[in-house]
Amino acid sequence: MTLFDYYQIILLLLLFTFPLYLLNIKRQNKGSAPTNWPIVGMFPSIIPNIHRIHDFITQVLNETGGTFEFKGPRLAN
Repeated sequence: MTLFDYYQIILLLLLFTFPLYLLNIKRQNKGSAPTNWPIVGMFPSIIPNIHRIHDFITQVLNETGGTFEFKGPRLAN
């Protein structure tokens, strides 16, 4: 009976650590492409990079294969 309990504990540990492992991999593979936020669009990612805007845009284009659609704030023309 105790052997069965050890298997349950190991299974529970795997079930809790595997999603954390996948989340960590997803965070590490994230490039510099801007995140599209619901209301403000991709504008918050431009603010910290405004002093090197041309280098930032070139970096985003290199990571996305040369094409990228910048989505601005909602209700903006």
